[in-house]
Amino acid sequence: MPIKISSEKMDKEAMLKFVDDNKITKVIDISHPYAFEVSKNAMEVAEEKN
Repeated sequence: MPIKISSEKMDKEAMLKFVDDNKITKVIDISHPYAFEVSKNAMEVAEEKN
């Protein structure tokens, strides 16, 4: 399975673009447990992209 990894800082819009540009079908959030905003955005992007 091909994997795309990003360690750059992204807000929700940047995540949506990354998902679209790379044809991402699954998101695995391995951010720091206290990185609430990153996890929230990742969950919203995953939901929005179904």
